[in-house]
Amino acid sequence: MFRGNSPSRRAVAWLCAAAAALAAAACCGEALRRGRAATRRNGAAPAGAPAAVSLVTVALGGFRGVAADLLWLRAGRLQEERKFVELVQLSEWITALEPESDEVWSFHAWNLAYNVTVLLGRPDDRWRWIESAVSLLRDRGMEMNPSSSAVKRELAWLFLHKIGTDSDSAAWYYRTVWAREISGWLGPDGGPPPAGSISAEELADALKMDSAEMAALADRFGRIDWRVPDASALYWSWLALRDAAGGPDELPCRRLVYSSLLSMMRGGGALSGDPASEDWSYAAAPNPAVVDATGTFIEETMRATPFSGVRHAYAGWLRDAIAIRMLQGREADARALYGRLVRFLAENGVVDGVPPFEKLLSAPEGFLSELLDRS
Repeated sequence: MFRGNSPSRRAVAWLCAAAAALAAAACCGEALRRGRAATRRNGAAPAGAPAAVSLVTVALGGFRGVAADLLWLRAGRLQEERKFVELVQLSEWITALEPESDEVWSFHAWNLAYNVTVLLGRPDDRWRWIESAVSLLRDRGMEMNPSSSAVKRELAWLFLHKIGTDSDSAAWYYRTVWAREISGWLGPDGGPPPAGSISAEELADALKMDSAEMAALADRFGRIDWRVPDASALYWSWLALRDAAGGPDELPCRRLVYSSLLSMMRGGGALSGDPASEDWSYAAAPNPAVVDATGTFIEETMRATPFSGVRHAYAGWLRDAIAIRMLQGREADARALYGRLVRFLAENGVVDGVPPFEKLLSAPEGFLSELLDRS
């Protein structure tokens, strides 16, 4: 985990002097201060804060907020100039000044996982920075913000997108390393370790994942192979949803939950082979065990929000579920799902343009969304 340099007395003195001299310019950061006011504490370090945080908090006192705003302004310029390595160093100071700001941890983790990695060519070098981003959120951000849905949501996104998709040319390497790492604590089929076992305790200590929580998710959604990154995305987005319940972050968390489930259902949910084998290469297949519960969860989300994107996700789930049931040889179930699709589209104003069952799966990708958009 990249830690950066510990704040020296000279650096603290420099920050104090800069904050005092430029206090009049603090108005330039007014928008940033308003956006982070709810999470900032001026004058006292957060409970359980590391020594570096306590040092900076005490040394800067009332200038802590001003100094943070100045660093944010500088960070914005470095972002525009694409000086990402320098930005990482600066972000370490920002996290020390505002450890209870969700924005701080998301900003820092994003730069580690997305901006710094593009500067590197070797997959193993890139992975070290992505692993650092995961550790930053999981081991530091959540420790300082245990009830933050935003920090957990950002962590879930890293697993779902950066590691779980091919948006990065080295993603195959990330998935391989992750599967090898986590499988040492799991059962042979990727199931969670028994609660109270040594493996469960080691998993909780190393990756902050609770085996009882993992088992509960499997009870709700179906058998889960925890060796795939989509499963970790589900785990963290589910915990984020619990923290966000009833608040403005609930919908983004819900979307991450069903996106993780859809990804497992469509092709990334069941690992093939044994990651412990020397000649093993990463390969994943669809996980049909989560099909029904995924649809149920999306239906719950539709009842909770009028957001149109959820309807699109539900239509996509129905089509994919039909394809999976056909592959399983369960044509009667597939036709029943088709009936649900026709009724759902009719309820949303789509009565024309729906292909018959025999032609549904050969229709162009995205045609259901087009039908919904025109309704």
